[in-house]
Amino acid sequence: MKILFSPWSRITSRSLPVVDVRLSIQEGPQTFVEPNPDFRANILNGSMQEVGTAIFGKSPLDDTIYVYQIDVYPQHRRHGYALAFLSWLYSEHHLPVTPVHIVGNALGFWSAARALPDQMLIVSKELRLSEMAAEKTAGRI
Repeated sequence: MKILFSPWSRITSRSLPVVDVRLSIQEGPQTFVEPNPDFRANILNGSMQEVGTAIFGKSPLDDTIYVYQIDVYPQHRRHGYALAFLSWLYSEHHLPVTPVHIVGNALGFWSAARALPDQMLIVSKELRLSEMAAEKTAGRI
């Protein structure tokens, strides 16, 4: 079935909310993107109120950003903050974003992210948890 109209096709950088991102290094065991660290992002709205968090890492090959988790707090969901965060990631690093293990309730969100114009965001194919070891040993990371 061909989709003739998608509400996501009208999203522009002007229609996304303004976000500020505060980064810290995610402490813990060995990371998938080692020797690079994983980062914890606190996502703030234009009023500098925290609206969510995310965890991501930059590939050691400098070819993608792996997004492990995005959590927008319930009272701030469906306002575009997660898409604005992904757009921020893309503008900061100029690398495609690769979601790691998309769970069922996030499929619509990642479909919307893929529908954004390429100048705002490029989303690569999902990396499943079961594929992570093979990705690393194949030298793609």
